[in-house]
Amino acid sequence: MSKWYEEGETPDYRFSLANERTFLAWIRTGLGFFVSALAVDQMISYLKIDPKLSVLVYLFFLISAFCIVSGYLRWRENEINMRHGRSLKYGMANILLALFTSASLISLFIIKW
Repeated sequence: MSKWYEEGETPDYRFSLANERTFLAWIRTGLGFFVSALAVDQMISYLKIDPKLSVLVYLFFLISAFCIVSGYLRWRENEINMRHGRSLKYGMANILLALFTSASLISLFIIKW
């Protein structure tokens, strides 16, 4: 059984690099949410802020994990599709990321007021 990255034809390097840049953007976004979770957690503990804000910490960690996992899955799927000459599919990751981010902002608003 061959590995997926050895199947099909090698795609044009420009498209592979563009796919990789998109993957790195997802990783960067995930790391940003991870750092945000750590920052909120530290603010809660050091500044004696309302501990109900810890909901945001969990939401940011969840969003971070989602970004990293979906970024990899999307990169892999696009790479396979390019190797087999198929069109690239649009996923729901962008919509889910927007919903997660909106949920965290709404929860911040509800908890704060």
